[in-house]
Amino acid sequence: SRGLSDIDLDSREALLLAPQFLRPTLIFGRASTPRSHWLYLAPGAVTAKFVDPTPPLGPDGKRDGMLVELRSTGAQTVFPPSFHPSGERVAWFGQPAGGGFAGEVERTDAAELIRAVSVLAGAALLLRDGWSEEEAIALARGDRSQLRRLGGPRGEKACAWLDLPATRKIR
Repeated sequence: SRGLSDIDLDSREALLLAPQFLRPTLIFGRASTPRSHWLYLAPGAVTAKFVDPTPPLGPDGKRDGMLVELRSTGAQTVFPPSFHPSGERVAWFGQPAGGGFAGEVERTDAAELIRAVSVLAGAALLLRDGWSEEEAIALARGDRSQLRRLGGPRGEKACAWLDLPATRKIR
């Protein structure tokens, strides 16, 4: 991938929270999720998947717990102007009239990128678990006054991604 990494926002929670945790960069997606792929140049980044340990049942009757992925060497992404398997066209977000790119790919450190994606995943999991958007963002940014009991599989996973003690029982 020569350092090219795709942050694939697979959940509505990650899509909502991404601008709070990811630096602006070149973005693409499809009509139903136009800002679902954020590109970065981060030499040394490795593919990582962040999955809800107790995924909800989707409208199709299946459980897909993928929240967000950092795709790098060894992973594949459908790029513009291709078609997604759903049949939707994949396009650049904010593409100027006449084509071309709507910006440049942001360059970043691989460790910084994985940390940002990990924090985004933790906040997305908290949001999915019933936390308010404000609480999830505040906790992910280090505001420990927002802590409440983080129990169960989602709480444990969020603690790991946010680098919090798993046994924290503060209200």
